[in-house]
Amino acid sequence: MEGLVYAMAIAGSVGAGTLATGAVSRCLGWLGERSFSIYLLHMPVIQILVQKNGVLRMTGDSALDALITTSALGLPIIIGLAALTYGVIESPFLALRVKYLSEASTVTVRAIGAAASPKIIS
Repeated sequence: MEGLVYAMAIAGSVGAGTLATGAVSRCLGWLGERSFSIYLLHMPVIQILVQKNGVLRMTGDSALDALITTSALGLPIIIGLAALTYGVIESPFLALRVKYLSEASTVTVRAIGAAASPKIIS
């Protein structure tokens, strides 16, 4: 059910095309950058909410109560933790990756250049 809501939101945004500019586009981009952290954190947060009896029982229908709980409690917690882990863990490692790739390409070019012009030792 939750996945269907997200799929409809994404399809609506893509279908709107030019309407999804500005704030909506920036918001979706921001969430997209943090999507891996959201993916990693969503299940532990939901499990903790269930184990600590953090389920809101508002309607009596367990499926609807789960959707309300996920939307009202889970989603803000997950997005907040994802923003924190993205800034503290993921982003610094992504910055290292760029340096690593640029250094690796320099080393590769040097190695190829050295192989192309061997030195003759007499």
